[in-house]
Amino acid sequence: MVDLAVIDRLRAATIVPVIRHSDTQVAAIAIDLLIEQGIRAIEITTSVSRADQLVQRIKAKNEALLVGAGTVLDQTQAREMLDAGADFIVSPCWVDEVADLVIKAGGAYFPGAMTPDEVFHHHQAGAALVKIFPADTAGGPAF
Repeated sequence: MVDLAVIDRLRAATIVPVIRHSDTQVAAIAIDLLIEQGIRAIEITTSVSRADQLVQRIKAKNEALLVGAGTVLDQTQAREMLDAGADFIVSPCWVDEVADLVIKAGGAYFPGAMTPDEVFHHHQAGAALVKIFPADTAGGPAF
């Protein structure tokens, strides 16, 4: 069962910046600046070099910060990010092996979806939340 506190904290955070820079140092600086401005949740994508190490470092410095791992496409990435302390795992679509690992571990899995059918499937299959992705293409907040 997923920790509902993660979902409550995400709702309270309102905004979840996605960190996608390929340079780990630039990504870390961006995260520090966001934290200074009061951001309470972030998503660090696996496209960031050594993303798992960055998640671990950020969580060690900021225990109250909700840190998610994004663009997780396989079980190895999911395990590395969970082991690093990621509070939630995001994929751009439903990935069976990621979903199985995260859900069985009691973690929060947020797959991306763009159609009502995908949203329904992901919800029925056990996703803690479903991320409308890409949101702008799907119609933005109105969708």
